[in-house]
Amino acid sequence: ALLESTEISDTKAESNPEVLAPRTSSENPVSELRFELLGPLVIRHGNRDVAPSAPKLRLILATLLFNANKPVGASALIKELWGEDAPRTAHATLQTYMFKLRRLFRVVLGLSVENVTNEVLQTCSGGYILRVDPRQLDITEFEQLVTAGSAAMHAGDYERAADNLRRSL
Repeated sequence: ALLESTEISDTKAESNPEVLAPRTSSENPVSELRFELLGPLVIRHGNRDVAPSAPKLRLILATLLFNANKPVGASALIKELWGEDAPRTAHATLQTYMFKLRRLFRVVLGLSVENVTNEVLQTCSGGYILRVDPRQLDITEFEQLVTAGSAAMHAGDYERAADNLRRSL
C-alpha cells in the first residue's frame, strides 16, 4: 500500500512543477544518511540506526522514502496511517508527526529548523516532499544491481550476472 497510496503517478509527477530533482550528495543536507527500506526500516548515520521507533512515524517516513523527491499528499499519508477510519484529528496529528520527523533530522544532522523545513522535509501544496539523493536508498542500489545482473545474463556473462544478483540480495 505504500506505493499505491500516493496520489501522484509517475507521469503526473514528471509534469508537476512541485516535483523536485533528486539531490546530489554535495548539495544534500541529509547526505550523511543511508536509508534501508528492504526489510525493517533503518536509517544509518555512521554506525547508528537513527530511525524513529514509533510505528506511525516509521510508516510516514517509509512512505515518503518510497516516493522520494515527489510530493505525497496529506490525504495519502492519512490513508496509510488509518485507512478509511481516520480520526477527526487526523490532519492535526499528521502535522505533529511531521514536526517530529523534522526534529529527528534537525537533531541527528545538526541542522536548523529552517534548513530542515526548506531543504529536507518540505511542505508542498497539499502534502510533503522528502528530498534525498536516490543513491542513499537501498532500493535504488537493489534495482541497479538487478538490472546489471539481468543485462550480464542476457549477454552471456554469467559470472558477472551471478555477482550482481548475489550483491542485490
